[in-house]
Amino acid sequence: MTESVLSYLKQVDWLTAQNRIPRWHDRGIRHGFEGIGHELPPFGLHLKQIHSTIIHEVTEDGSQGLVGQGDALATFLPTHRIAVKTADCVPILLFHHEFVMAIHAGWRGLAQDFIGEVARFVHARGHELKECEWGIGPCISPESFEIGPEVIEAFEAKEVFRDDLSWGLLKGRADRWHLDLAAMTVLRLRREGVDPTRVSVIRSDTRTNEQLWHSYRRSGDHAGRNWSWIEHGSASLTSLGLT
Repeated sequence: MTESVLSYLKQVDWLTAQNRIPRWHDRGIRHGFEGIGHELPPFGLHLKQIHSTIIHEVTEDGSQGLVGQGDALATFLPTHRIAVKTADCVPILLFHHEFVMAIHAGWRGLAQDFIGEVARFVHARGHELKECEWGIGPCISPESFEIGPEVIEAFEAKEVFRDDLSWGLLKGRADRWHLDLAAMTVLRLRREGVDPTRVSVIRSDTRTNEQLWHSYRRSGDHAGRNWSWIEHGSASLTSLGLT
């Protein structure tokens, strides 16, 4: 990890508001970041999300609907569409030619080093994070995400964030700060040795883009949910006539 933070960030694929990552779409990687006007995609598997670092692996054909609790789904099976829901948190899609993952990462999950937990999961199955393509979907922007000192302290408690935290912070009024969750996710991938050219980020504020995305900070308990989904590319549901 000799490359500077600024040089790394410049090479990341930063995108404007959209539902797909163009270079993934061009390669036939079936995925989506669905907001206002969309529901859970047909045949999508999902979890009861609990702001944890729990990863649930789908290992059985025929699984459908709600398949457990946790905040990340993974599968090596070619016939499943996996999804997570967000309403300001960071949705992360991971593509590898042998498996896919969908990850829900709020500030709590990130501060608990969810990316590190994903790394351990991937390593245990004989792979490396740097072999994967990473898609980070729409989430709350730093301008809209005001936090207190307790959130900063949670990140400072993890050594992997201490050197990079200043890149994701903006000072607010009094003891308030603004945190860039997408940037913190990208910088954590840098520490895992992920090539920046394998990282795409859709930069679109869920709180202020009310025509595009659901937002808890905007709508509170009445907020809907954005669905982020991905299929394993070796045999998509389309080829099976299941879309």
